[in-house]
Amino acid sequence: MTILSPNHLLEQTILDFTTATTRAALGGVENQRKTASLAHQFFVSLLDESNPAEKEKLTLFKDCLHALDAASVLASTKPRTEFIHLSVLQQVLRLADLLSIILSFVDSPQTLHAMTLVSRTIHRSAQARLWSYPRDLNTIELQVSFAFGASISGALSELLGLHVKRLHTLRLPTGENDRLLVKIAQLCPHVKDVRLFWADTGYDSDEMAVVTPELLFTLDSFLSALPHCTNLSLENYYHVPLDFTPTFSPNAHVPFTRLLSLHIQGFSFYFPIIMRGVREGGVLRHLEIGMNTFDTF
Repeated sequence: MTILSPNHLLEQTILDFTTATTRAALGGVENQRKTASLAHQFFVSLLDESNPAEKEKLTLFKDCLHALDAASVLASTKPRTEFIHLSVLQQVLRLADLLSIILSFVDSPQTLHAMTLVSRTIHRSAQARLWSYPRDLNTIELQVSFAFGASISGALSELLGLHVKRLHTLRLPTGENDRLLVKIAQLCPHVKDVRLFWADTGYDSDEMAVVTPELLFTLDSFLSALPHCTNLSLENYYHVPLDFTPTFSPNAHVPFTRLLSLHIQGFSFYFPIIMRGVREGGVLRHLEIGMNTFDTF
């Protein structure tokens, strides 16, 4: 199955997981229904109905969502007799709060990974810490897995994307992962440290990148979805001269008004907008400008 582009195949493990949880949910396994719904919503949010190659798959996921909604309505009519009794101690200090305090003293990812294997409760608490600083999303496979995991995590606990503080990722030169990048940013609204790397361009490439209206829209959508970003790095965008007059949204400069630190390499077409935001915000403390940032055409 293709997603975003015929050149990018969605990992089979994610499809298998979605299929299995959907079957379980439709078969009456109550705790799988929310997971299955979130999985299908993930695909629906990314697929483009105007693209013939994606429309059929989008229809399939929407049909599955309708079936899950119908099953949920039927389940809600059943009487619930389950009660949870909390002791006085549990009411004063819940286990999740206690674990959060303990885990705040653990700074080793390896230790946190090991703790996730102890129990489901510790797993959930440790996961939040691990997701705060995820690995660099430097392949589309990692990006898809990350976005899918963040999307369905709400079925088991709170949305783990809300804990992400650092987001280092890349954009493919052809823009085939644009929608995915915007989706990831929307899932991680509290990120403070952002690095957007332009893949496979520069002096070592056979050809340079092309600035398009689609790129401008992606940059605007991506950065606008990260209202808490204070440290930004835009790197490796060496591009050919523009054959059109770039048009930016009225608020394109707003994400840069909050920056405390900025590193930029290339992206000369974007530099005036960036500096407008920096001047308006007046809080920038560190500025590092790399090569090809002041290109003139």
